[in-house]
This record gives sequence, structure tokens and C-alpha cells, in this order.
Amino acid sequence: MGFETRVGYSDNVAVEDFLATESDPGAFSGVVLSAKHLKRHENVVETARARGVPIIVDTLTDRLAAPGFGSGTIDYGLDLPLDVDSLKRLNEQERRAFVRSILYPQFRVDADVLVGPHFYAEALDEIPFNVELARATVRESRAGRPVRAILAARRQLLSDPNTMMKVVSAYAGTGIEQIELRLSPLGGEDETAGKIGSTFSLLRAVKEHSDLEVILGHQGLIGESAFATGLVSAFSSGIGEQERYDHKGLIYRQTHPRRDEDGKSKGGRTRRVLLPGADAQVPKKIAEKLFTNPAIRGRLACGIDSCRDSIGAPAQDARKHLLHSRAGFVRDVQRRPVTMRATVERNRLAEALGVRRSVNKLLESDEEASPIGTRTLESLIGAIDPLIRS
Repeated sequence: MGFETRVGYSDNVAVEDFLATESDPGAFSGVVLSAKHLKRHENVVETARARGVPIIVDTLTDRLAAPGFGSGTIDYGLDLPLDVDSLKRLNEQERRAFVRSILYPQFRVDADVLVGPHFYAEALDEIPFNVELARATVRESRAGRPVRAILAARRQLLSDPNTMMKVVSAYAGTGIEQIELRLSPLGGEDETAGKIGSTFSLLRAVKEHSDLEVILGHQGLIGESAFATGLVSAFSSGIGEQERYDHKGLIYRQTHPRRDEDGKSKGGRTRRVLLPGADAQVPKKIAEKLFTNPAIRGRLACGIDSCRDSIGAPAQDARKHLLHSRAGFVRDVQRRPVTMRATVERNRLAEALGVRRSVNKLLESDEEASPIGTRTLESLIGAIDPLIRS
């Protein structure tokens, strides 16, 4: 496995072009499509299938349990928002009928991995219901299609490795082949050493006591390091977004949308560019300044084929650059001997840390720029050191 790209509403053309032109799309272990936008992404499905890249559908049931999330073209045939307490009272036959409703759109696009319904767990007693949903999904699945359970939970809930092992054992007993972990809140550039160390410990417990393929969901930088060190089989993120997971924040924004005086939605994605070498995403305007600054531009040169003609190429097509960069990262990891991967990843992060510090020094006098965070990088380096020694 490797990297799964989460396709946003406006990412379809970028992903289609990438899949059609990437010489070796094997580094991508899946394209993750929102159940809300399957119709819009029909061409992504066609192109992915032609290139042999697995198709995965995010069911979005955790978000459909809260008000304010427009169902769009989701064809579940269910009353929304979903009433979790009522769903818990369903008998087995009714539960399987509910699961069939969630699987129907996936059958329609012939998804390569089947994903059952799931709901966010704030407490341990909310996990058994999710386990039963996973069991029902296996029973309603089609032969030859692996089943994935999504365990979305408060990170502290699973921070004890023994608790994590019991939870994963319960999921494994349902017959699933894959489990995607969404730990909240986790991600971004300001994570402490304790938080990263705890996350790596629970991932290690899952790896050592389970045969399940583990995917770390909604994680960019942390997902890269977890994959490079062999703690997970794959990681997923969006294209310049969905690089961290914060369930409470997500639901708050869903239920308290920002609107202008005319009632239209405010905000949207800020265009950001991945800086080669620094492994950090910055606003396009700042990236363009850095790419023309002779004091740092040489350390920001991108080595992938699509960027070699110009140092500033990443800013010209940020989505294309990020996709090719992630593919290149996964291929580099896969080519290395397993025993060398953790050491090489630590060295990569240390180099990125040095580049970030150099960039921040240059940006001190720029009133439009904010410094690039270094805390998560430093924490990752500290978490990888014990893996190397072991």
C-alpha cells in the first residue's frame, strides 16, 4: 500500500490529469471519493480504474449524524440527520438493511474496497456499536472486495496500548481486512513530543498484535513518517487540505457555517504550495517570494520530473506538484531496505527542519508571512529515534 489521496470537490481535474500522466501510479493505494460527490467524480473513477488504482468511498456517516451537512447527491434513502441512538436499537436484520443502504453507492461505482458506516467515538462504550456495524458490513459485502472499518475516536481514548489492542482485536474478529484510524485531534505543525510519541506507541501496538492493514487517515506529515517507519500500511490526506483530523472542529464548522450578509457561505480553501525540502505548505504568495530569493531558492528546488525545468514550478500548479511529490515519497520509501527506512526518514525530517529554520529567518522581516511551524517535525524526530534504536 502507500498513499491514498482524498479527492475534494474541486480536485477532479487535477487527480484525473495526475492518474493519466503519472508513469507509475502504483505508489497510490487508492483514491478516496466523497459519497456526496460521486456523480461529479465519475471521470476520476474511470481514470483510476484504467490505471489500476483502487477506488474507495468515504461514507460520511459520522458527519451525517449532525445537522448542517447537506446530503448533496448521497443516495442512501435515509432520513437525515442520522439518529445514532435509534440505530443502536436496531435488531440484526434492521442493522444489515441500514448497512446495505450505505454500501449501495459503493456497489454502483464498483468500489475496490468496501467501507461500512461508522460514527465518532467520544467514549469507549461507543466503540462496540461501531464494531457491530463492521461485522454487518462484512456480512453484506461482495466476494473479492476487502472490507475496511473506520475507527474515528478521541485520541486520548486509545492512548493506552492495552486498550488499543483490545479494540483492534474486537474489530479483527469481525472479519475485516483493513482499519482506518482517525485520531482526534491530531495533525498540523504544533504537535508535542508526548502526543506524537503516544500516537506512535499505539500504532506500534496495532502493528505488533494484528494482521490488519492499518491506514492513518487525514494525516499528511505525520502520515508520511508513520508510513516510512513501517507503523502503518498507508496514510491519506487531501490535496492541500484534510492533512489533520479534528472531529469536534469539523462538526462545529458544519453546524455553525460562516455566511456573508446575503446568506452565502464564506471562506474556502486558501491556495497553498508544498515547499520542497521543507515539506511544509505555505500560501502561494509567500512561496513565490521564496522561489525567487537567491538566499534559499537552491534549497527549495524540486527533483520530480514535472518541476525540473523551473524552481518556481510548484507554485504554478500546486495540486499537481503535491500529488507527484507524495507519489515520489512513497516510491522512495518502498525502494529502500526495510531496515534503513526509519533512519532515512529521520534524516529527511532533520534536513527539512533545517530548511524551515532558514526560511523562517528570511521571513522575519516580512509582515505578510507567518513562520513555518517546527514543533511537529521536532516531535517526529524524537519519536523515530527509539524506533531506530530498537
